[in-house]
Parts: sequence; structure tokens; C-alpha cells
Amino acid sequence: MFDFLKMLWSPRLSPMNTIRIRKSSILYNLEYLQSLQPASAVFPVLKSNAYGHGLKQMVKILRTADVPYLVVDSYPEYQVVRKYSKHHILVIGETLSPNYKWFDFKRTTFAVYNESTIRTLGRMNKHIKIHLFLNTGMNREGIDSDNLVSVLELLEQYPRLTVDGVMSHFHSADLPDQAQHHDFETSTMAQQIKIFKKAFTQILEYGHAPRWRHIGNSAGMFKLKEDFFNAWRPGLALYGYSPLEKEDPAFVLTKVLRPALDIYSTVISTHIVWPGDGTSYGHKHKHRDREIVAAVPFGYAE
Repeated sequence: MFDFLKMLWSPRLSPMNTIRIRKSSILYNLEYLQSLQPASAVFPVLKSNAYGHGLKQMVKILRTADVPYLVVDSYPEYQVVRKYSKHHILVIGETLSPNYKWFDFKRTTFAVYNESTIRTLGRMNKHIKIHLFLNTGMNREGIDSDNLVSVLELLEQYPRLTVDGVMSHFHSADLPDQAQHHDFETSTMAQQIKIFKKAFTQILEYGHAPRWRHIGNSAGMFKLKEDFFNAWRPGLALYGYSPLEKEDPAFVLTKVLRPALDIYSTVISTHIVWPGDGTSYGHKHKHRDREIVAAVPFGYAE
């Protein structure tokens, strides 16, 4: 009640800088990405404050979207999605062991690659879904091929942990690699897929039946047609930006994406400058003509 009254009594100030997100562009981009891989599911990636677009705002925009998961990186991000959406949540980042007990396990699935995390979740003795995160070449997170058997043997101790998916991440799908079009078998994407499939076979041999298989990011969605994978995790493309360089043959497919974010600011001062005058620190910019310089209140914090 106090917060409501405080809101009523607080002055209504207009900001000098405003960010606007076009809901129609987000939903259009999602529909277009789904059309690229019609036989697969799309897991929108909302980590890092939805790539700067506002996590709460994006969750509300996607509230009615037909997607199995919304993907976040951390517990604070999970809290926002849980509050403003009914979707299931895939958490792809790690958290400290004591924090896992605060998640709603009926709605949350965890990307797992550390044995300590498996032990933490397993000892809770609850039905918890996990996606095994494989290292197929990114070499940042993931289960190394040499350590997969150890992980699978550990999982045998915790029958209430369900391997609902297997995942990895392309490391160079955004590069203009001609081999992806003329000799795909020599491309880095093909090499990663080969490692993934070999590991997936081992996972099946240990009695698991993962529903989801996903390795593709935004760039991968424009370049790969592979029936083996049945889910994709677009980030940058969801917000309307191409992950590909213009010389990439697949770049043409990204031209229809619609950027969803606009930034508006306010001109707070203007000055007339003359040839030879400088502007701002160090006068590193020198003017060649008579010009009008405008300043906007947009700096480090913004």
C-alpha cells in the first residue's frame, strides 16, 4: 500500500533519454527465425538484460510466444522471467551451490557441465531437469569429451535428475566461411557437430533419452540445415541485428530482420564553431567549416 501511495505522490518526471522497444519487430523477428527452422523449436535468449533491450520488457513482449523455453544466464534473470511470464526457463549460466534451492524446479531446467553442480542438484533428491552442456570446441564452458563418461557415471547415482536435453555452442558460425557452402565437411561447424553426435551416442548408451538437441546460435540458424538438431537459441537476431558480415553468402537472409530498439535524447546546448576550432576533450576533433555543434546528455552511465 505504501509503495502505491508513494507512486501517486511522486513527481512525474520526463527523462531526457528514452529507449523504445518495438514489440512488433521482436515478434516479427521471432516468427521469421522460426520459419528458417520450421521443424525445430526456438529458445529465445534473454541473457544480459535481453542484450540491453530490457529483460522485463522482453519477457512481457514474449508472454504469449509459442516457445518451450526462455533462456537466461543467472538467478537474478530467472527471478524476472518467473515473475512476468509463465514460460519454462532454461538457465545456461552457473550459480553458487547454496543458491539452487531457491529455484522453482517445476519451471526451471539447468545447463550443467560441472560435476559439483550435478552433485548439488542430485542431493536435493527432487525431480530436476538438466541439459548436458558439451564442449565441442568453444573451450569456455562444457563437458570435455574425455570427461563425459565420468559425468555419465556420476549421473547414475542420481536417478531423479532427468537429462532433458544436450547442448553446445558454435564458436565460428558468424564468420564468412565458404567451406560451409562448398565443402561443409571441412568447416568448423561440421567438426563441432561431429563431436556433438559422438557424445550424444554415448549419452544414449547410458540410458538417457534427451528430448532437446541444440547447438545453434543466431548465425547457425542462417547457415545450417540439420535435422538432427531440434532446437535453436537465437540471441542477436531476435533483436533484429545480423550476426553475419556483409561478404558472407548467408548475409542476404538476415536483411529482413527488423531492429527493435530506438534511442531518443534531448539537445541541451548548441554552439557555432569555426574552421580550426576543436570540440570536447583534447580538441581531438578539428572543424574544417563553420558548423553547429549540439550536445546531448548521453554518456558513460547510459
